[in-house]
Amino acid sequence: MFNQIREEIIQNRYNPNSYEKLGDYYKEVCGNVNQAYICYEQAEWLADDIDYKVLLKSKMDSCRANEDYEVHPASFVILSYNAKDMMIDCVESIKKNCAPASYELVIVDNNSTDGIRDYLVKQDGIVLQLNDHNTSFAEGCNQGAKLANPDNDIFLLNNDTIVPPFSLFYMRLGLYADKLNGATGPMSNNVLWIQNPKQNFSTNEEWMEYADKTQLPEENALENINWLVAFAMLIKRKAWDLNGCLDEGFRRGNYEDTDWGLRLLKSGYRNVLCHNAFIFHYGSVSMKKDPVAYSKSIAENKQRLIDKIGFNFEKYTSLRHEFIDTISELNVGAKKILEIGCGYGQDLCRIKYQNPQAYVCGIESNKVAAECGQLLTNIIEGDLETPQFSLPESDFDLILLPHGLNNFKDPVNALKKLKALANKDCEFILQISNPLNISFLSNIINGRCETALVQEDGSIHTYSKDETYEILSDAGIHPYVQINVTTTCNTNEQAVLDKLSSQFDNPTIKSLTYHSFITRCKL
Repeated sequence: MFNQIREEIIQNRYNPNSYEKLGDYYKEVCGNVNQAYICYEQAEWLADDIDYKVLLKSKMDSCRANEDYEVHPASFVILSYNAKDMMIDCVESIKKNCAPASYELVIVDNNSTDGIRDYLVKQDGIVLQLNDHNTSFAEGCNQGAKLANPDNDIFLLNNDTIVPPFSLFYMRLGLYADKLNGATGPMSNNVLWIQNPKQNFSTNEEWMEYADKTQLPEENALENINWLVAFAMLIKRKAWDLNGCLDEGFRRGNYEDTDWGLRLLKSGYRNVLCHNAFIFHYGSVSMKKDPVAYSKSIAENKQRLIDKIGFNFEKYTSLRHEFIDTISELNVGAKKILEIGCGYGQDLCRIKYQNPQAYVCGIESNKVAAECGQLLTNIIEGDLETPQFSLPESDFDLILLPHGLNNFKDPVNALKKLKALANKDCEFILQISNPLNISFLSNIINGRCETALVQEDGSIHTYSKDETYEILSDAGIHPYVQINVTTTCNTNEQAVLDKLSSQFDNPTIKSLTYHSFITRCKL
């Protein structure tokens, strides 16, 4: 039934009957009246026939009468500051491509002088705040959220965006797919973190064509993630009210969304990436008009978040792209997967998204990361090397060590414990850091100390590739595939390489460009 409806929508994305059928599917097969309501609302907007509209509204009323119903319109909260043409394109794309009953527009203008205010004051149906100064991103968003309808969900949206047809629709479907989903975000052409598709187009038109092809019903469209970038983030009203506003201590912008997303996890709600939603983003146009101040604010805001959380969040929230891509390319096909040092679980969430039928599990010793990550995936809090540690599952056929052996004080015994959790055909995949990487050497030469290898207790456990292979052999684990992960050199690092090339042979210089080694092992 679902695939048939999907094919109908591919043939005609504007046929209201297809969205009515999709609503019936969510209501009758999935038991989700919230997603059903959103589909009926979309169908009613697309429909022309008056009698048919009446039928759809009756179906919407039936959803409202259900005790599980909780759908709210979205209040777009948009900051405006001297980007007239982009601001107009953003507003007009929303008006053209979103069902009117599904949203309201709230705009905060930060004392623009380029004529955009003349446009904004003439628009009907906009809640408008005209500031006499340029606020920070967090302050402006908070202003807009307070002006929004108090029952509405909050959609934080940058003004340098274009909202294609059906973007809001699929983001709302993702938000209401589960009661624990607190915020959703789209894929985009220009966004940090993990919300970029692998495609790379050069024109706006190509990206809009991409949106047309990918914004479709999908049974596997959602991926749990640690946090969402606030260039386009839809937040349930309950979650917003529970967690409060963005932290205005993050000046100018950056990391206030990371902070809010991690707070959301701590409060018991998930962040969810909608792979079948896309919003075009030009990318930090206002902020990068002053690149020096922009870079300074990034460094300050990152440190502020580290101070708030109490540890370096990047170590625990990052997706290890090369590591996960390698696993995918190797086509390991594992059904039970264990990751050691999984942090908030982002690697496991990506693996689960790519392999929905797999069982994934992680072990994490950081209490905060483990407890928050448990909302996203299966995580056991604890230290593998403590005598009392036990895991309820065993018989794994893939064990991942993205930190290599660096987290272990006694790596041989730790590996032997892991072997007890493995089946006879189990594979181990490790990512081994290269301590002689050019970025590390360049920092030393330029008087900066690299601290990435220092553990939280102040100790340092670092094993080279050769040392790691020796330890693996002692534990009865045998490497048989090695992939060298290269790094991109900046100007300073390339200068160091050029100087060293006159002293050493080419193989030695080549080894300095390796960021790490991904090694596949078997018992």
